[in-house]
Amino acid sequence: MENYSVALCTYNGSKYVIEQLKSIINQSIKPTQIVVSDDGSTDGTVDIVKEYLSDKGIDHIVTLNNSGKGVSNNFMNALKLCSEEIIFTSDQDDYWMPHKAEIILKVFNDNPKSLMVFSNGELTDDKLNPLGHDIWSTIGISENKCTEGRWNEYLLNKCLITGAAMSLRKSLLQDIPEIPQEWLHDGYLAWAAVIKNGLTPCNEKLIKYRQHESNVVGLRPKNLIRRLLEWRGIDKKQILNNRKIKYHRYLHIQEKWGDQMNVYQRRELDNCVSFWKELHNLKSHNAVKRAGIVLNLYFKGYYKKYYNGNKSFIRDLIISLQKTTSKDGSL
Repeated sequence: MENYSVALCTYNGSKYVIEQLKSIINQSIKPTQIVVSDDGSTDGTVDIVKEYLSDKGIDHIVTLNNSGKGVSNNFMNALKLCSEEIIFTSDQDDYWMPHKAEIILKVFNDNPKSLMVFSNGELTDDKLNPLGHDIWSTIGISENKCTEGRWNEYLLNKCLITGAAMSLRKSLLQDIPEIPQEWLHDGYLAWAAVIKNGLTPCNEKLIKYRQHESNVVGLRPKNLIRRLLEWRGIDKKQILNNRKIKYHRYLHIQEKWGDQMNVYQRRELDNCVSFWKELHNLKSHNAVKRAGIVLNLYFKGYYKKYYNGNKSFIRDLIISLQKTTSKDGSL
């Protein structure tokens, strides 16, 4: 199996998109099809892409979403237009190593039940200079986690899969008409693969993952100074909104796929939903009650399992002790 499609989404990507397209077209196994879905660029991205692909001898589609669907549904739009069974998703600003497609296709061939394969990648600056870190170590993936295969547990804490480094079988999309608004496409599709026991890792650095100010989701490692600056400018309303999003995110997984999980998986998911529900509802309690709930969740081990551990616990405890200042319970 050597045929594959590439789903590439763009939005004001004129600065980097040609470099990415070159790295895709120059693969040791060239793509059968490239689908570019643009989400309303105003910087000439679409014309640049059309002109570049016009004489490359590769089947391609360039489609426009002038209404602005957002990154997740823009990717879904591209995925649905892909004709091949194996699809690689691609950001507009990264760079593929020359044998990426060949290596990933071999993983699919060697693992017929795989529905999604995700690789590692090297973090770089905007000029593709290495930053000395890779995707897996930055987001907490280890060889041990890969061999254990407890993906359900890990995805309850954070999304370990980035769309820039994933590929999938088109059959994975059969019962996914769209991405729920609380989710990004990569995390949601990863869950779909986990539910069907079809998520396969490939610990090879197959992309250069460019970090710059316009990243939708950046992975630049944060030192102590950067974290302190983030805390200084903490947006409490954003935290409250994040709690709401996380609660509805995992509630959706519970409702859609909970009955397909084994007993252990379902118990962990139920605990995760309960954790985020408690945090989401903190605003309806007084300061003493809020602090008590946060402490209880911490001693249950939920902050370590489903959030960022001590860092998030301390922050939530401090916020919980502050007085509410508005009718809606905002702190």
